[in-house]
Amino acid sequence: MKQFLSLTACALSISLLSACATGPDRDKEIALNQQVGIEVTQTPEGVQVRLPDRVLFDFDKSGLRADSGPAIQRAVVLLKRSKKSVIVEGHTDDTGTHDYNQALSESRAQTVAGALEERGIASSRVTTKGFAYDRPAASNATPEGQAKNRRTEIVVIGESLDAIMGKPAKRN
Repeated sequence: MKQFLSLTACALSISLLSACATGPDRDKEIALNQQVGIEVTQTPEGVQVRLPDRVLFDFDKSGLRADSGPAIQRAVVLLKRSKKSVIVEGHTDDTGTHDYNQALSESRAQTVAGALEERGIASSRVTTKGFAYDRPAASNATPEGQAKNRRTEIVVIGESLDAIMGKPAKRN
């Protein structure tokens, strides 16, 4: 009986360890990100978590929307999978002056950084930077392009997508 219990405990331990070793399921992670409106991609700098401003901020404001919690919390879950440094980058469209947009982008980056820190991301890992409309993700010639440019990006410096999102499922 003791041997049976030992073997059962051993098998259970191996099963739990193998489940932990596989890490997150990439397909499930993508679905969770889509539910809250964020995108996660690999860039030359590291892993980028993109949060569209429509998810976080009202037009021309830098205070978080009341319904932004799920997107922020999802970002925190992803960021906690790494210990590497994080840069929170604020971006705007080209409506208004550069000075105004620079201040708005910096304020939004600081707001998001503060929300991450409140939810357990160490402040020693986080820096902020505002880019105004200097690094557009799309053309500012259309309302759709302007909407894509109003965003906050969190970059986990030197991290791999596999570490944050899990490895892709093997397809037959």
